[in-house]
Amino acid sequence: LGFHDCLRYADGAGGCDGCLEWKGVGDRFGHEVLRRGLLAADVGGDGHNNGLEFVTQALEAIYTRADFPRRTPWTALSPQQSGKSRADLWAFATLVAVQYSLDLNNQVCADPEPHRHWPWGQCHPREGLEDCAVTAPRSLTFTTGRKDCIGDVPDKPAYATTREERHPNPESNGPGTVDFFKRDFGFNGRETVAIMGAHTLGKLNPHQSLFRYTWKTNSGKLLNNGYFRNMARRRDWYFPSDHGKVACKHLGNDRGERPLARWMPHVRGDKVTGGPVQWLQEKLVCRRWNKTSIVVDTCPEADLIWRFVNGIDETMLPCEIGLFVHFNVSATGIPFGCQGFEKFNMEHWGGFDPATGFIRNHWNRWTKINGRRVEPLCPSQTLAEPPSDQPLHEIVEHFADRTENWLEVFFPTLEKMLANGYADGDLQAAPAEGMSGVSCPFQNEDDIRHGRTQYTCTRS
Repeated sequence: LGFHDCLRYADGAGGCDGCLEWKGVGDRFGHEVLRRGLLAADVGGDGHNNGLEFVTQALEAIYTRADFPRRTPWTALSPQQSGKSRADLWAFATLVAVQYSLDLNNQVCADPEPHRHWPWGQCHPREGLEDCAVTAPRSLTFTTGRKDCIGDVPDKPAYATTREERHPNPESNGPGTVDFFKRDFGFNGRETVAIMGAHTLGKLNPHQSLFRYTWKTNSGKLLNNGYFRNMARRRDWYFPSDHGKVACKHLGNDRGERPLARWMPHVRGDKVTGGPVQWLQEKLVCRRWNKTSIVVDTCPEADLIWRFVNGIDETMLPCEIGLFVHFNVSATGIPFGCQGFEKFNMEHWGGFDPATGFIRNHWNRWTKINGRRVEPLCPSQTLAEPPSDQPLHEIVEHFADRTENWLEVFFPTLEKMLANGYADGDLQAAPAEGMSGVSCPFQNEDDIRHGRTQYTCTRS
């Protein structure tokens, strides 16, 4: 939400203004239209603001009601009644989400067992290692003074607007991503790579955007550098979705070590173009594993197989993986220019079978070299912005080395994003202690078992 609120409008104006373009919000792509080439090339994309209606509804209740949520201290006035802006609340909520996810990461590192189960279901790939827990470089700085726009969509929330926003193209490549953030946020290449690391949190929904899966399997609530470790193909555990009774089963290679990884472009045929394209990570792991034991298995080398996590695949969008490897993109969003992409196009997919509605040559929906399914041989992304800075692929590697390397850039970049559209001096910083020294324990440990997450926050 913090990013979407701070987008520019089509005329270049705007920024963080407590409004969202409401076009397409609430739309859903049903199973009856997916994978059948029934959608136009310009449908889907980043989903615009589709799916944000739920979080904004909750925040609107906080903004307009002094008695919401239940089981919390009530105030005499709501934030709206006390003269605060909706845009400031959304910015504050963004910072709270970052802080919460960072704290949860460290809780999982300190005590992984209870967090493996519902309602968290988090499996930390760095569990037991010294780089699991994260130290923030400083407190985040919250600023106030953002001004709300006036919504203009009849019978919709007060923050819904018809003004067209400029959204990034998720089917673009690295240069396309850098150009967007440079134009609309004033980011350089390092800041662009850093802000994309926010995708260490959350997951995708094909019914809202046509994109599937998750960036980090079973750890999408934890703020760390796992996004960059995945992008850079670093060795981390494979967490199978078919884990039996063992939550967070650690699956590795034949020697019981963290396995190799590769990125595989793939299409499902939602659009007439065959796309959108997603890059899915596969790991070289044992074909079989013990579903009754947490102990890491070994196997004969001949039993190794490249495998994605069925149903909760780890993924990258083209606009993200393009920050690490270089490829070109056609006008219809299909990548080309690397060995392995020669037959990765509609000509070789064979169009759509009238009998089934699906792509005819389904075996060609993955990249291949000499008939074998392999990662395309794309070179490293050497673009640098400005030219005097490191190439983008080196920045990705640097962030993959240590979470602290990333947070040192991410914190000021996030604050810069949340000030988009405002000049120096327009916003006022909160007290210097910011959000430090705040503890938010559960009000009742029984809430954990029942999936209720009520907290009481105090400053130490």
